[in-house]
Amino acid sequence: MTLSDFPEFSQNMAFLFIRSKKYLFALFLSMCAIFILWKLGFINTNLNSVPSNHLEIFKDSSGKPSLLEYRHGNPIDLAIIFRHGKDKEKLQNHLHVAMDSILAYSSIPVRLHIVTDEESFKVASRIIDALVKVHQKSFEVVFVSTEKVRLLSAEESTLSLLQEFFTSRSQVYYRDPLFFFSLFLYDILPGLKRVILMDIDVRFEADIAELETYFSRFESSHVMAMTHELSPAYLHALERYRKDNPHTRLGSASSEGGFPGYNSGIMLVDIERLKQSAVIKSYLERSVLYGRSDHYKFRGDLGDQDLYTLIAFDHPELFYTLPCQWNRQLCQWWRDKGYAHIFDRYFACSGRIKVYHGNCGSVMPSKVKVN
Repeated sequence: MTLSDFPEFSQNMAFLFIRSKKYLFALFLSMCAIFILWKLGFINTNLNSVPSNHLEIFKDSSGKPSLLEYRHGNPIDLAIIFRHGKDKEKLQNHLHVAMDSILAYSSIPVRLHIVTDEESFKVASRIIDALVKVHQKSFEVVFVSTEKVRLLSAEESTLSLLQEFFTSRSQVYYRDPLFFFSLFLYDILPGLKRVILMDIDVRFEADIAELETYFSRFESSHVMAMTHELSPAYLHALERYRKDNPHTRLGSASSEGGFPGYNSGIMLVDIERLKQSAVIKSYLERSVLYGRSDHYKFRGDLGDQDLYTLIAFDHPELFYTLPCQWNRQLCQWWRDKGYAHIFDRYFACSGRIKVYHGNCGSVMPSKVKVN
């Protein structure tokens, strides 16, 4: 008995053999494609490289499972200063509120760079790990040593010059190099093209991915983005200049068509453009800095915020102005300092608030529940 005695069986076997060759060829092509993707770095086979608290599949803002996965090498980069956080419960509470709100609303992965000391980083990591477990979101944490910032800034001969013009001489705290952290971003955060900087005393009421989209609105001249200052702080700082120049709009409220200065509580920085900006570099030279500060009769004590505001007086084209809702400052310190009659012209910010900023120890409003 041979196979020829079973013609139907022979035909079926021949058919299966032909089909299997097609499937094997398709499998071979698939394996080749996977190998190419692996070589190009799009597939990570090192399971140990992904921390257990960085979930690859997470939920979107509606709480439903999302197919969006961690974008390899391309999350939203965010940086904060958590100086002496180990010993300051208030700072720990600020960190908890800020990170809890970001995780609650975020629809895409975030990579947080924490500028701090080693012990404080451990505290921050514990706080964030607990929040990640609650929200089931992808969140990476990177340690940036404050010692690295000090060493880099110590090499800059301009630091003492900046401290002379833009820090308080009576308070040692405000003379810390960290108040000029943004000027060293290309050394402190090597490899990053852009980053969102924020103060720790903020609470998000919107998806940080929406804030990140403002980078796409930058024109070729824009280096960074901030919201306006929502107080008459720079009206006060420019008092002598305004007496000599009564028609200037510098220091006036934006509601009146003026420029009230910038607030650095939320900053979007194009790091490559910052590094390459000849204009900003020129303001780090004593002759230019002295000349422009003297021209406006301007001194400050808020670090890089004052520097960027001074530059914006002369070069507004370098700055993109964010809507006030992305940095709704709550500080009303200037209201009782002789400016009560005009304070609300600066303080007004209508519309849905995206980020609350509890500057100068202000109390946050009641939290809006996430739907």
